[in-house]
Amino acid sequence: MRALMNGRQRVRRLERQLMYMIIVQAVSSGVSTIPFGVQYIYTAATMNVVKDPWRTAQESLFFTLAKLSFYVSNVIPFYIYIVLSSELRTMAKHLLLCRCSNRVDPIIASGSLSNRHATNLISKNGIIGVQRQIPTVA
Repeated sequence: MRALMNGRQRVRRLERQLMYMIIVQAVSSGVSTIPFGVQYIYTAATMNVVKDPWRTAQESLFFTLAKLSFYVSNVIPFYIYIVLSSELRTMAKHLLLCRCSNRVDPIIASGSLSNRHATNLISKNGIIGVQRQIPTVA
């Protein structure tokens, strides 16, 4: 019974984290795409206006920043998920820090394998690798 309550609490906590992530993602997506829409409307409204080089440079700078905010809106969800979800944060730490218990050495293309007797290994995960055995020099 106790395990069932812990499971329900975990599900509620995950649902709450998911709700926060969706709300923050929707707000950040809306805010980061507003400059691009404003720039598009401004360009359409001032299409027939003669502009000096200073104004053209200002518009170009704003257009570049608007594009940057539009591109950032595609990257923001990753950071939102990492910051707001402790489950995803621990999985990302585990994945990024490569805390793998099974290590496999790569096959080295240079040099002949006759000097190094290679033995194929199959790890616990079923990944095939090569263990190098360097002969001892007497």
